[in-house]
Amino acid sequence: MLSDNFSDANLQSVPTWTGSHTQGSGMGFTIAGGANLYLQSDIPRGGRGLRKAYIFTPITQNLDFHYANYEWNFWVKLDFQKLSQRVANKNYVNIYLTSDKAHLNTERQKGFFIRIHQYEIALYKKSNTTKKLTLTGGSPTVFTYPLTARLQVKRQASGVWSLFINGVFQGSVKDNETFTPSYFGIQVFCSGNARLKKYYFDDIKIRKINTPPEWQSIQVINQNTLGLTFDRPVNIKLSDNHLYLLNGVAFPKTIRRGTASNTLFLEFNQPFRKSNELKISKISDFYNHSLVDATRTFQVDKVPPQVQKVEGINTKTVKLFFSEEITLSEFRFPTIGLASPTVSASYNTNAGATTTLKIQFAAALKQNQTYYLFISHISDRMGNEAKNIYFPFVFTDVAPPKITNIKVSSPQSLSLSFDDSIELLSSEKPSHYTILPNQKPISAILRGKTVELIFSESFAENTILELSVKGVEDLSGNAMQTQQITFQRDTRKPSVD
Repeated sequence: MLSDNFSDANLQSVPTWTGSHTQGSGMGFTIAGGANLYLQSDIPRGGRGLRKAYIFTPITQNLDFHYANYEWNFWVKLDFQKLSQRVANKNYVNIYLTSDKAHLNTERQKGFFIRIHQYEIALYKKSNTTKKLTLTGGSPTVFTYPLTARLQVKRQASGVWSLFINGVFQGSVKDNETFTPSYFGIQVFCSGNARLKKYYFDDIKIRKINTPPEWQSIQVINQNTLGLTFDRPVNIKLSDNHLYLLNGVAFPKTIRRGTASNTLFLEFNQPFRKSNELKISKISDFYNHSLVDATRTFQVDKVPPQVQKVEGINTKTVKLFFSEEITLSEFRFPTIGLASPTVSASYNTNAGATTTLKIQFAAALKQNQTYYLFISHISDRMGNEAKNIYFPFVFTDVAPPKITNIKVSSPQSLSLSFDDSIELLSSEKPSHYTILPNQKPISAILRGKTVELIFSESFAENTILELSVKGVEDLSGNAMQTQQITFQRDTRKPSVD
């Protein structure tokens, strides 16, 4: 990816380095040394004030910051004695680990860099502003002068950056922001002629630490289909079906990607056993990181669904609670009814995947009477079929009545419809009804499942009002808590366009 110890004494060979400085033309850097060559700052003398030089080289391979770990290594020396804080602030180095711009003196680049300063070595991020990233958990190194350090920086795919100086962990910080990592570069700042050639660099290396895809989960979709989830998108081709081996004998007949790009679905020709094993080999992501071998075992449900309890909603409606999810759209029209006494039933065949089912009977059930529920051909999502279920239950209506509709029947009266047969005394108590904040009817009259409320005054015209109802009981004694419902006496004439 990038490696240079400058032993070829050539800045124009691979990797190719390009440099510039603020003192005129030239690279601003040279290769020096005897038996062990290194990169040295080479800023021409002359002038006053702050001098700057930079050198960069392209990072020839894309850095996959989302799924791979990376490591930077380099050696640096600031070959001068300790300076005052004020002077040291003008004599330091920025090592750009990544930069989206080649020309580091433009001040418009974005990336991460290490600042080597006589009073600190720290990790910085530069985007719209330059920000020091605070490292925690390490043991800061005490510097000696001239400052010489071998640095190592690690970045995990999770966004955690770690810094090591001379092998000592300095701390870590998490920052997930990424920029186009196009260049590695060195930027030198110098304020004195005596230090223009006193910055040295060597053993520069960037390497990727291969991180294979992580197989996160396996899910049984139905009796012959599996769903696999990985921590990233992976390559799929039907010709790769040999990479997935079921129980040592079977390969999938189809492989498809799910709605989420990191999920795969494998469909096999034969149904699964109760206990199974799936082995996958050499699964790779889009950066050619490969998961060499991984094995998971999984169990398959072979037990048909069971009715766990029956709960009354009203005298003709009950709710069935099943032991697992059932999918009505996959049924072959199950039969549901009461075996004793015989009562036919209806239900919503478009309910989809559910663990409960509301059953509407043709005749009313009696409170506290024992019934036998008969169900035939109920299946779960694994295709396990319960062919004949006889489930005894004592019918108990536990749900209070609800208002299903409100209608303004005259300027002074309302008609309320309920979902259940309701009890006479509680339904005809005017105190159980209030138009908020405090208007009560003068009478309430029950007619079947409907209550007519009569008020002493007409309702305000074209105004939304709110009726509060509580205490009304059904025939099983279940009392309403409080239900509020709005209505409006609309006297506006329809307009003709």
